[in-house]
Amino acid sequence: MNRSFKDIDKSLSESMTKSKSETERSLRGLNFGRLYLKNNELDSALKSVNSYLNVKPNSSDGHKLLAQIYEAMGDNDRAVINYRKSLDFKIG
Repeated sequence: MNRSFKDIDKSLSESMTKSKSETERSLRGLNFGRLYLKNNELDSALKSVNSYLNVKPNSSDGHKLLAQIYEAMGDNDRAVINYRKSLDFKIG
């Protein structure tokens, strides 16, 4: 069962309050990005994952999730670019 957008935002707010640094908050972006994507909150998912990738630019998982978000948005060119990056970082 998917969590509601309201629940995600509440969890995000609580998590951000407990986080001690900007880096720690950004690292949580991958998990929140997944939750937002499951609830079709694509702009929020994109923002969360980009925050994560600012801290972990070579993350295979981050680029894969970013590709999935772009695919859901219908931006297939960016999706393919990020799927390739995901594979490159996983292999490399």
